Amino acid sequence: MLRISDSSGYIFVMVRNEEPQKIQGDWLVESFSSLSDTLQLSLRLTSFNEKNRTRINCGDEREEGPPPVEILPYKAPKMSLTVNKSNFDVEELIKVTCSASGGVPAVSFSWIDSLGRRYSTSRKKDNVSENCDPTRLRCSTTVAVRASADLDGEVLRCEVSHGGRTIQESTAPLEVNYAPSSALLRLADPLPVGEILSASCVFNGRPLPTKVTYFVQNDSSDDQKEIIPSNYTLFLSDSGKLVSCKVSNSFGSTISDPVKLLVLPAPTSKPYTIARRATTVAMQSDQALVTKEELATISPFQNLANDDGNSTRPADLAKKQTGLKAASNVAIACISIAFLLTFVIAGILVKRRLHWKGENTQTDQKANYEETISSLKDHELESKFKKEYFM
Repeated sequence: MLRISDSSGYIFVMVRNEEPQKIQGDWLVESFSSLSDTLQLSLRLTSFNEKNRTRINCGDEREEGPPPVEILPYKAPKMSLTVNKSNFDVEELIKVTCSASGGVPAVSFSWIDSLGRRYSTSRKKDNVSENCDPTRLRCSTTVAVRASADLDGEVLRCEVSHGGRTIQESTAPLEVNYAPSSALLRLADPLPVGEILSASCVFNGRPLPTKVTYFVQNDSSDDQKEIIPSNYTLFLSDSGKLVSCKVSNSFGSTISDPVKLLVLPAPTSKPYTIARRATTVAMQSDQALVTKEELATISPFQNLANDDGNSTRPADLAKKQTGLKAASNVAIACISIAFLLTFVIAGILVKRRLHWKGENTQTDQKANYEETISSLKDHELESKFKKEYFM
């Protein structure tokens, strides 16, 4: 007879005559087989917790069975993570220990950093070790990594797997001291002449570099001159020069790639504008016409800068300005004369029209007078005839 019981003698299942019989407890018989002299019984625990943890014995009435099996419920482990230091120099050894205790079932470890690199006990170069105490349900693992600049600000993560679950524990961001390895100069582009040089330098390094130096040099020379951007006023001669920045801390220094300066001439004042109403005027000398379509902005500053950066001579500029002013004065005079002639002609026409209307009025009055006199005469003759004839 096969009997399965706990350490207190509590019987769960008995097998008699090759028939399993459930006695008590929350158990299910998953499989049972009998081959010649061998009996195999598989059970599944359906309800179990930490309070009823026990040892299970399997045996028969005539012989002592195999060693008892301890049944334990699932339990998440307690995690802890320690780092040997908080700040490291390059090539210094970073040691991180990850511990898991009280977890059921047994745990397994793996290491990974925030850059995606994994560390394993199967590779000796990864310097990973493990130490487990099954009786105390405690395991720990340690990884040792050489500090490098790319690990600065990154984390090492310990992953614990057990019972189909995964728990992660991470270090604080690592601090690795290293010399600055990159510097980037930024300039406002383009820069107007007469302005103060506006420059900034972006860099890395731990500790963060506090000494930042700016240099300027000619394009064709290797000689560098140290400058302070806030005290450096730009001239046209600075255009084409190279500017760079150098940063340093207690571990080293680096210099940026040079950036070429582009300096623009000073902004000119607002050009004046000559504009007139839509009028067509005939010029006396060459009969040139100034029309509505040709009215435009006339600027004395047009075409002053050539492609080579040189300006027109002052004499040529004065000549152009004088010609423009003369043409403008002639145009204004012609417009004024045209308006004056228009008013004079209009006055003459009005006067003549009034005179013509006056003559017509006198003629009409004379004709009416003569007609009236004739009528009166006829009326007088008629009265006289009637008087002589009827009387």
